[in-house]
Amino acid sequence: ILNLDSGLKSGEYRLLYLLSPTVDAETGDTIWEDYGLGCRVRIDENGITDDMLDKYSELMELYGEGPSENPFIVSSSSHLKRIRDVANGHVLNNLLLFPKTHFLQTAHIDLEQASWNSDKNYGWMPIGDLNNNPFRGIYNGNGFEIYGMWIKRPDSGGLGLFGYAENATFRNINMVNPTIDGNFAAGSILGAVVTQGNKRTQTNIVNCT
Repeated sequence: ILNLDSGLKSGEYRLLYLLSPTVDAETGDTIWEDYGLGCRVRIDENGITDDMLDKYSELMELYGEGPSENPFIVSSSSHLKRIRDVANGHVLNNLLLFPKTHFLQTAHIDLEQASWNSDKNYGWMPIGDLNNNPFRGIYNGNGFEIYGMWIKRPDSGGLGLFGYAENATFRNINMVNPTIDGNFAAGSILGAVVTQGNKRTQTNIVNCT
């Protein structure tokens, strides 16, 4: 339950994420992890209205539906992890992703802690981790930054925010200070493009840094 008692003028707002504290079992330190939201709310003189401004996908566990006019919203590292869970889910889950599935980033995203959570020794596990299980879709970073990603997999390939991609488009993504230690097919945004069988496919990287 989220209560907003004061401080917001009437209008529409997008909820990006909540920060939730957890305690590291080994060190006892408090770690703040983000819990992605992404939905919009409407505020009037009575507070939050009951209007549903965005649909929630139970299958993707993201707000949005996937077409260009209503993309899946990505506003936190937990959302990137969710896309990874679907893309790397092998056989069934990966079939939820199509070349015309749209994702839109709506905030800067810190991947340092998420990289550690993926594997404290090896770092971020890429989205599309195997060449026969690639990411498909259109990811629009919307000019926002993704920073702090680190990968330490010196004997592996297909490394980056996305590992392997097929029929995908990456737009307006700004990677800031990524650290990648890999063997081959490594890049900050994408490790490698693959094509299955004798099909001809096209993957694009547009206006990314």
